[in-house]
Amino acid sequence: MEDTKYKDRNERKREIVEIMQKLSDFGLTYQYEGIKKFNKHAILFVNEGLGWSGSIKIKGTKRILIASLSPLIRCESAITLKYDETV
Repeated sequence: MEDTKYKDRNERKREIVEIMQKLSDFGLTYQYEGIKKFNKHAILFVNEGLGWSGSIKIKGTKRILIASLSPLIRCESAITLKYDETV
């Protein structure tokens, strides 16, 4: 059985920087409460290696951010923006 391997801080930070850049490219910045909420999870992920998955409504954008932040090397962290006209 293989040992579980975890990303180091630099690997986690690289993933979050890429994710935040993609959000920024869509105009989703810290002006939105949902992005601020996601950033709290991202900071814990980078600094402490705490994985998180969930969804956050980004009010006023008709989007729900669905995220999976994985501390495991074999799993890339990712986000998806889901359209929802009620948000």
